[in-house]
Amino acid sequence: MWRFQSLSDGDVEFWLRKFELCALASGWKEDAMLTRLPVLLCGKAFAVFERLEEKDKESFKSTRGTLVAAFGGNTTGQHIAMMEFRKRDIKREEDIQVFAYNLESLLRKAMPGLGETERDILLKQQFIEGINPALKKELLQQLRLSYGEIVSATQQLDLGLQVSLNSAESQINRATVNSYQQPGRESMVLTQMVANMEVLT
Repeated sequence: MWRFQSLSDGDVEFWLRKFELCALASGWKEDAMLTRLPVLLCGKAFAVFERLEEKDKESFKSTRGTLVAAFGGNTTGQHIAMMEFRKRDIKREEDIQVFAYNLESLLRKAMPGLGETERDILLKQQFIEGINPALKKELLQQLRLSYGEIVSATQQLDLGLQVSLNSAESQINRATVNSYQQPGRESMVLTQMVANMEVLT
């Protein structure tokens, strides 16, 4: 059996999609999927499954639909998803593609019938609003780009930023080594700092 994290809470649709892909790769039929599903549920997800009526456990499709509904696949769930979408920022060290996927998933839950044009407008707005401030300024100058182009441009900008930061860190490290290697360098720096303080005073 393919190994991945059990489902307790969170993005149930994302987890179920991974489960379905594993089932496809393993050649499982629907009855095998239905048999294996409960074993991978825990916490809230398992409690929801256990409370299902027998008619809802007759097929994987019906079980899947009931699980999704129980995790907020209704009007209240849509409202919650929209609130989460509106406040979603990129997390520390989160990959840009993962951030974009999470935004898309939240918007799909919040407004399942949204048209493609409106969807891209909302995604682009929230993506720019939630991105790293160092990149946001650049993206605001590229508003003519589509959402997909904005995501691609952000990856390029982020890569350039990382290269710049690594280069700057390397230069600082070299300067530090040189200061220790040159006799009197530290005292010269301190002398200059004192002189600068006197000028400012």
